Amino acid sequence: MALSKTQKKANPKKFLYIGFMFLYIGILTRNLTDTLLLGNLFFFTGIGLKILFLILKIKTSNYKLGREVFLFITGLTLFLSGIYIVNSTSTILKPSLMVSGILLKISFIVIVLKKIKTKNQTN
Repeated sequence: MALSKTQKKANPKKFLYIGFMFLYIGILTRNLTDTLLLGNLFFFTGIGLKILFLILKIKTSNYKLGREVFLFITGLTLFLSGIYIVNSTSTILKPSLMVSGILLKISFIVIVLKKIKTKNQTN
C-alpha cells in the first residue's frame, strides 16, 4: 500500500510539541529527583527536538537565515550558562542569564516565523 504525499510529509510541529514535553520532563526530573543525568538527558533531547523543528521549518519554506541566527546562538549560550552556574555570589545572575536567553530565543523564533509567513503570503 503506497503512502500519499500528505502521509509522507512529516509534520514539524510534532517535534516542537514533543521537544517541549521532554524539556518540561527534564526540568521536573532535575528539580524533583537526585538523578541529574536523566534530567539532563530529557532536557537536552527537548532542546534538540526544538532545534530540529526550526531546521525543518526553515528547510520546508526555503527560508535563508540572516542575522537573526545570532539571537538564537546568543540566547542559547546565555540560557545554558545560566543553567550551569552552580554557586554564584550574585543570586540574580543565574535567573537573569536564563530569562535573557529565553527572551532572545523567543525573539529569534518570532522573527523567523514572521519572515516565513510573509514569504508564503507573497508566493
